[in-house]
Amino acid sequence: MNQKFFVFLLRYLFAGLFLFTVANAYAEGKTENSGPTTDYISVTAANTEIDLEDLEFMILPLTKAELEIEAVAWQKVLAKKVREISNGEIKNNLLIRETEILEEMSDAAEDVTEAATEGDTQDLSEAKQTMMETSGNLSAKSEDLKHLASVPPQELEQKISKEGEKAELIQELLAEELVLLRIEQSEIVTRFAIILDKLKQKGGDVTELKLYTDSVSGIQVDIGDTSTAWLALTAWMQSAEGGLLMLFNLVKFILALCFVWFLSNLAGRLADRLTQHSAISSLLERFIKVAARRVILFIGFIVSLTILGFNVGPVLALIGAAGLVVGLALQNTLSNFASGVLILVYRPFDVNDIIKAGGVDGIVQSMTLVSTTIKTLDNQLVVIPNNSVWNDTIINVTGSTERRVDMMFGIGYGDDFTKARNIMQKILADHPKVLEKPESNVRIHELGDSSVNFVCRPWVKTDDYWDVYWDVTEAVKREFDAQGVSIPFPQRDVHLIPSVQLAVNVNETKTEDN
Repeated sequence: MNQKFFVFLLRYLFAGLFLFTVANAYAEGKTENSGPTTDYISVTAANTEIDLEDLEFMILPLTKAELEIEAVAWQKVLAKKVREISNGEIKNNLLIRETEILEEMSDAAEDVTEAATEGDTQDLSEAKQTMMETSGNLSAKSEDLKHLASVPPQELEQKISKEGEKAELIQELLAEELVLLRIEQSEIVTRFAIILDKLKQKGGDVTELKLYTDSVSGIQVDIGDTSTAWLALTAWMQSAEGGLLMLFNLVKFILALCFVWFLSNLAGRLADRLTQHSAISSLLERFIKVAARRVILFIGFIVSLTILGFNVGPVLALIGAAGLVVGLALQNTLSNFASGVLILVYRPFDVNDIIKAGGVDGIVQSMTLVSTTIKTLDNQLVVIPNNSVWNDTIINVTGSTERRVDMMFGIGYGDDFTKARNIMQKILADHPKVLEKPESNVRIHELGDSSVNFVCRPWVKTDDYWDVYWDVTEAVKREFDAQGVSIPFPQRDVHLIPSVQLAVNVNETKTEDN
């Protein structure tokens, strides 16, 4: 009984412990995931000029819920700044309209002054009526300007001119204030974008906030107003996050490009040093050097674009899409490219080799990944697509250091063939460029129609092939003539049968048939 009770008690204890652990873990997870949605207060939006790096470090440990609070706070700051800009634009438009009205009143004042000077009562009355109608378009804040119509004509034009200058001055000050407000708005948008990016990384939905930011972003300047445009440009150039930031980023971009150029040259020299002691072809060696430089330059340039604020993600996607289109359009060129890579890898020939490929014989001058340039033996430059070279039989004449010279000499049937063979063997033994090993071969090759033909096959260095060929041919001719060995020319023995005998033979043949 006691044992059963003890087991029962242990079961309940373990079950209670398990439920407590699960409940505690669930509570902690819920607290961690939900975050302090009620107690947390935004700390970054209080300073709209906070340093960008400091802002990134401050929001790094925040949860999604805390970042949502920060995003809402920054949206309120941005909305407040947008309202200030909107009110300023309304005032600016009002000043512009009043300035135009004052210009019309100034023209009417000239008519009043002119009519008063000439003493024309009717014209003076019409000019004052025009003045009253024009002043009626002024805003309620400019009621004092409406009384200009009652000013004596001598003072009217001067007073309107002063009011116009005053309005233009106010307009310039307001335009300067608007430019500064828009620059402040741009700075707020930049920091707000950092908050939104971090919130998106942590799983938050920023679609609506992004739409709002995009709709109010940007500095709008009326280029028709040159003074305002110049003021906006000057203020932007002097802004810490405008022209000064762009200038600083441009300097960093140039320095980064210089560093990339230095790295590319260093990579080229390193590749040159590594390939000097490796058993690779000169073509592959050149390709590795050039590829090392260009790849680093390309990657370095793409990475350096981020300094100027460019998003390289879409650029890389665009390059990939363009590569696909170009690849489909240039299939033959890519086939030549692939053949060029295979030639570089398998090395069937090298620069300065004499080859026979693509129907061309000559010396390899250079090679790219698309084509091979060959200088023919009569000094013509021929450019062959690599696909034609790789898909054809490639004969590398100078691929080996030694070659066999195949020659054939014929003597008459009445000549001493042993004497002729000794002459050829002596010529080969005396020639300085004929190799002792492998041993030269002089043998009777065939009994031709007009001559007994010998094969003469000495071994030579590849560079001495034609020198030995021409020297031995000349020496054999000279020695054969000197020692009475004939070199017969093609001849045929013709036996003539008399016509009478031919007729008798034909008649005998017919009688036998009968």
